[in-house]
Amino acid sequence: MSKQGRFHWGWSGGNRVGWRMAAVCVLLMLAIGAGVVGGRPGAEQPLPQGAMEDEILTMEAVDPDRTMITVHYEYGVPYGKLEAMIEERFPEVELVMLHDGTNGSAQVLRQNLIHGVEADLIFSRNLPAVSDLAEDYLVDFSSSESVGNYYLTALDACIDGDGRLYCLPGPSDVYGVVYDRTMFQENGWSTPHSYTEFVALIDRINRAGLTAQENLDGQTRTVPVKALQPALMFADAFQIVFNTFAYPLVYSGADNQRWLVNYQEGRESMVGHMEPAAEMLKRLAEDGVLSTEDFGVRPRWRSQMLYASHSTAMIFENQNARFSNGDFAGSAQELHEMGMFPFWISDAPDGDYLYAIPGYYIAVNRAAVEQGGERARLAMEIVDYLNQPEAQNRLVSGGMQISNVQGVQIQTDDFSREIRGTIEEHRIIQNFYLAGKDSVGVVEWALRDGAAALLDGDMTTEEWLRSADDARDRFLSGERVQEVFGRAECTLTRFETVQMMADVYRAATGAPIALAYSGYGSEGITGRVYQGKITEETLECISPTVPTSASECRIVSGTMTGGQIMDELSGAADGAGYVLASGLQVKFAPWNAPGERLIECALPDGSALEPDRTYRVAYLSGSIRTADGEVFAAPDETAVGQGWRECFLDWLERQNGVISAPEPTTELIWTQRAD
Repeated sequence: MSKQGRFHWGWSGGNRVGWRMAAVCVLLMLAIGAGVVGGRPGAEQPLPQGAMEDEILTMEAVDPDRTMITVHYEYGVPYGKLEAMIEERFPEVELVMLHDGTNGSAQVLRQNLIHGVEADLIFSRNLPAVSDLAEDYLVDFSSSESVGNYYLTALDACIDGDGRLYCLPGPSDVYGVVYDRTMFQENGWSTPHSYTEFVALIDRINRAGLTAQENLDGQTRTVPVKALQPALMFADAFQIVFNTFAYPLVYSGADNQRWLVNYQEGRESMVGHMEPAAEMLKRLAEDGVLSTEDFGVRPRWRSQMLYASHSTAMIFENQNARFSNGDFAGSAQELHEMGMFPFWISDAPDGDYLYAIPGYYIAVNRAAVEQGGERARLAMEIVDYLNQPEAQNRLVSGGMQISNVQGVQIQTDDFSREIRGTIEEHRIIQNFYLAGKDSVGVVEWALRDGAAALLDGDMTTEEWLRSADDARDRFLSGERVQEVFGRAECTLTRFETVQMMADVYRAATGAPIALAYSGYGSEGITGRVYQGKITEETLECISPTVPTSASECRIVSGTMTGGQIMDELSGAADGAGYVLASGLQVKFAPWNAPGERLIECALPDGSALEPDRTYRVAYLSGSIRTADGEVFAAPDETAVGQGWRECFLDWLERQNGVISAPEPTTELIWTQRAD
């Protein structure tokens, strides 16, 4: 999310003039799953529902007459639609949506469950990866009547080794062959209806002699139009292609499914079973479907080739191509019409398939229901509602995802007219991983990393398959040796974690004041520190949410006025977070209107921060935005000489390797309004 309007360059008479913030800003709180949401031990007057002394759960007051239910969601989950649907169906419920989309989302989910700080309802892609914790921490849906609404094949990834069901799939993205319909029409090409026709089409386009103006590296050049451009730099893209074309050979049928379950649990080898899949991969290369060069192609590059430069006629992609087309082409480019047809993996009449990946899975935290009462009843009724065709029809409406619930109306349009029959016949390959409890594709990465060598003849089929076995065995044995950098004496709230990071920024730069942004996007922090060892997984959980490595995130210092600092502390325009300070004493009222949240702000000696005076301030580069949405950079902004990760580890070493709850510099005020 962007943070537009973060600065309002005015500060007059103590009145905070600022932003028009979106309704709800959600941040995870301590002991959510256990239901500790509104009390102060020993306090005569408990805090209001949704309020805590050491965490900001929501930036809007929770209605005391409604039942509050917290919801964990991650990037890609349609949280706005879910919130609106559920609260409309259950007006007695107030949902608090908690974004947990860190760089280590699977690890965050795991640690949240173990440390008892997970939300009541969970919408996450990573739920199958924590199946080993499910019996202790998640509600078993096996006996739920509404589970019968699902297609059985859609539940495969959700069923544990004992046949129990602890999560359910949400609507799925569908992957097929996205093609340039305009180019096809201009050249008289027809979409294929068999594998042989698909290969013949690739050959025909490659021999057509067409050229295009392509710009992938800042220089425009004339290039031949390529029939098909896979992007296999990452394991998930390779996984889609490999699993789809290998499906009838090694995955389809009861015997193959038994092998797959045994393989995932470490009881089988690829050697003796997956050789046909290796031969299939070689055939795809021989037939021009893929090449070794494709393993160096990023998804963005091949999208630019299809949508912007029209230097390829086809790619493997999901239904979001409808929107990517306009995004990549831009106003200055010729917008071509796009379409999608299914993967043709054989010449049989039913040789057409789509690949499906759920956008998220749904689970209920056991701690939320074990205490019984309205909260428990409503949490289960919400899940039951989401399992019904009525709700699923609303979830997939307008987005062309496919529902995994039977009886749901098929959503297709002109873009997807050629896959409607495949969907109706339910020839859909459901996503899965080759190692149990995996969500990052350790085996898939091994297969992908060795595929080019296999195709070039530098690796034998047996060597390739055994490399995958070795990756699976290392994963199942927990053989990820991680350096231990220190330990945390307790689990921090996210509020405390952000405060700690502000301390790190100040220590790294020597600036007297530091600002740290809590929230997804714009280099915000969404994770927390968990009690126990500090390892690389800890850094994944607390690193800023940017699409780069932690080492590339830069801590900087620059000059800001007191008015700018106070505006930054008083609210955030996009509703995704808030800012905490190190080196200041602050009183902050999260439930006040935007621009009225900063109640008091003083330097450590008690003197007021002067609006017109300039101060040296540390922050993470890119985490502060001006009123027009541009990244703020002070004229004298200076970056430290090392990355975020190294700065954090240096700070940790100065703490003797021990993290404890930081000394709070911000007091949360839940009832006071600004004058």
